[in-house]
Amino acid sequence: MKKRRNYSADFKARVALEALSGAYTLAELSSKHKVHPNMIAQGIGIIEAWRPHPTYQPPLSLPA
Repeated sequence: MKKRRNYSADFKARVALEALSGAYTLAELSSKHKVHPNMIAQGIGIIEAWRPHPTYQPPLSLPA
């Protein structure tokens, strides 16, 4: 039986960021990096969950 592959968090993040750049489709990236498209989609979801909303404006000063 073949052993399952373990991908580092760094590799997953690099592939997801490459997908977010829009240069390649999920199918092209999954073929290029030999991973399943669902792994890339999950990475994109994690990055987007931690990314601040585009209209978010941090407060200028903290309340006293």
